[in-house]
Amino acid sequence: MQEAGFTISKNDLITLLKRTQRMATINGKSIPQVKGAIISIENDEISTFSIVRDGTSSIACFCADIEIGSGEGESIPVSDISLLIGALSKHSAEVKLTFADNKLKIKSAHKQTTLQSSADAQAFSHTKKTIAEWSADSEMRYRHTILSNPSHYTLKNGDKVDKAFSAIVDSAHLFNAIESGSMNGQKVEHYNFSAKNNVLSLEVGAEGKGKTQTRLHTNVDGDLPESVIGGGLDNVLRTVDGEVDLDFFDLTPHGGGMSLRLSFNGGCIFQREVHK
Repeated sequence: MQEAGFTISKNDLITLLKRTQRMATINGKSIPQVKGAIISIENDEISTFSIVRDGTSSIACFCADIEIGSGEGESIPVSDISLLIGALSKHSAEVKLTFADNKLKIKSAHKQTTLQSSADAQAFSHTKKTIAEWSADSEMRYRHTILSNPSHYTLKNGDKVDKAFSAIVDSAHLFNAIESGSMNGQKVEHYNFSAKNNVLSLEVGAEGKGKTQTRLHTNVDGDLPESVIGGGLDNVLRTVDGEVDLDFFDLTPHGGGMSLRLSFNGGCIFQREVHK
């Protein structure tokens, strides 16, 4: 089997993997939304496409620049993202990741680590689909719903849904607002977005231990009814610098509520509203 591989900053690869994994608090427990993934190599960039474990509530694409790649169209399966992150933590600043014969090899200045991995590994314990199949489904759905017309959300039947509300906010400010919900030992499972009178706000937490409302933007156009969003966005935002685009689509007639598309340099997440 021909070896596929790339050379990249260790921190950049860990960031890509953590974004793809997207740890989220569900019923008080921290759970990875994605267990394994296919890393696609496109010359000077790598990317992952992933639908989360429930198969419906969220889809995302993340990418990172690489130093050297084995060529366009190559890919590397990662059976267990957590294991790869753990192995990378023991390596130095730049690493070369290669795959052949169901083995991942991590090489840095003075070390080499080998991990078993396969595109035929189960995507999740509750599905018969492999990582390769799950990733292919994810990419096809992402390209259809998000990439086919970035200014809209494209439904399965091809119909387009316009944005209901949009704003650009600072990623650090948004992360800090979400993190406020963790005061006094609370677990942040979801966050309430709303906008009226030109002010976009986010509310987290419960009054028993502290409910906090943060003004995210004070000069927005239009109103946004309360939209309850979850999915571990805080664990992605902690890795993001600069601005993020928040685009809300009213998919209530299609079972998705007021859903959010969050875009930034290096990735995009589409998250359906939490059922209330």
